[in-house]
Amino acid sequence: CQISSFADTHSRPTQTTDDHCTTIFASGLNHGVSSDNLNDYRRNVFANLCYLLELACAFEQAGSVPFQMENFYLPRAWTSRDFNLEAFLYSCEQYWRYEPPTVEPPSITVYSEESSHSVDLAKIASDPELGKYWAQRFRLFSRFNEGIQLDRDGFFSATPEAIAYHQAMRVKQSYAAKGIPAESLTVIDACSGCGANSIQFALVGFQVVAVEIDSKRIEMAVHNAEIYGVAEKIKFVCADFFDWARQELHHWNVAGLHYSPREPLSSPYAALFMSPPWGGPAYLDSDVFDLNWIQFGPRNERAGCTFWFSVQLASQLTEGNLLLFLPRNSNMAQLPQLAKCLTSKVLWSNEGLCRLSVEIEANVLNAKVKAISLYTGCLCMRK
Repeated sequence: CQISSFADTHSRPTQTTDDHCTTIFASGLNHGVSSDNLNDYRRNVFANLCYLLELACAFEQAGSVPFQMENFYLPRAWTSRDFNLEAFLYSCEQYWRYEPPTVEPPSITVYSEESSHSVDLAKIASDPELGKYWAQRFRLFSRFNEGIQLDRDGFFSATPEAIAYHQAMRVKQSYAAKGIPAESLTVIDACSGCGANSIQFALVGFQVVAVEIDSKRIEMAVHNAEIYGVAEKIKFVCADFFDWARQELHHWNVAGLHYSPREPLSSPYAALFMSPPWGGPAYLDSDVFDLNWIQFGPRNERAGCTFWFSVQLASQLTEGNLLLFLPRNSNMAQLPQLAKCLTSKVLWSNEGLCRLSVEIEANVLNAKVKAISLYTGCLCMRK
């Protein structure tokens, strides 16, 4: 499902189709129709779409902005009366099976069962709260038995390898379509943790800047990247993302580097991936996850460093090309607020992006939705 803002304030709610998708227009101000009634109509359309796609939606949560001018694009096959979702998922399992990479790692320190980290893993394996995450450890890292290092938080915050690979390939393909090879581009992995996504971005060809505030997780990420043979393609930065992003933007301002529609790659970063802190397994305690619950720590919370501000900084760093990995029960009604953050001017920006698409992707493993990915800007499959 893809949502994009547009500026026609007089079009009627209609539906059109082409060979690949169905577009549902839920926009416009029709003469003789009250604004309140039109907003109710838009909400009903959006709520029904979320219900059909098994996405969470709650308009009463803070940040749920009334819809004004939106396009909704759905794959055309999904609108057919004959479409069978279960059969579709089965075909995905049969034909889109993930194959772990075969890159030979360089020589590294031999993993010892007596190491302090192996003792920590033994404690994690016996932790009843982490039982299901331990059972899925090879989904997180296919090379887990080769000495992968994870802390307790890493077991429920690391992106499963198959999803991380898919995300990296999506970003790679979006630039390959423009004739730009991944090897010439750098992506940011904000809140990079133990390196699950950084490794996959590096494996498909990107240079990566991995920003993580915890020095121990940085050490684990370096070790894990060595196991996959891509440590030399990743620059690990131990820093608070908000502080680092501000410094980067300040440096660009001093250097006179600003957004220009005629130079879409003026930023040194092609894209930014962020899997913000979900709050551990407790995110599933609510049917609808409020994106305002995402917290980056007490210090950042006091300083107003919210999820929304992180999106503003990330958008400015990459000129709107983001990949956000969020809980599967995230509130879709808060997407308009997200769109505002993507196009707002912050810090030293002289130019704001006038329009950006947001694509919603449900990430399915073994016929179960694990999470959702939001692609923005040029990372969307359809602009």
